[in-house]
Amino acid sequence: MDQELVYEVVKWVLIVFVAGFIGYFGRHFAKLIIEKFRKKEVEPKNITIKVENSDKDKYKLEKKKLKLEKKRLKNERKI
Repeated sequence: MDQELVYEVVKWVLIVFVAGFIGYFGRHFAKLIIEKFRKKEVEPKNITIKVENSDKDKYKLEKKKLKLEKKRLKNERKI
């Protein structure tokens, strides 16, 4: 009789352990799926631009400014 009781207890302990294992990883997987579909807020990045005095550098600086402005507008549209 004691041996039957031990087997019954071990069986239920294993059932609870397996259920907890499945539940934990199911929850983790569900969070990953939700995070994938959730819209993430785009954080603006602090970008520094090196300034030089030549005409070529001024052109590059303006080009970088236009590119940053374009990215900012694109991020605003996403939000």
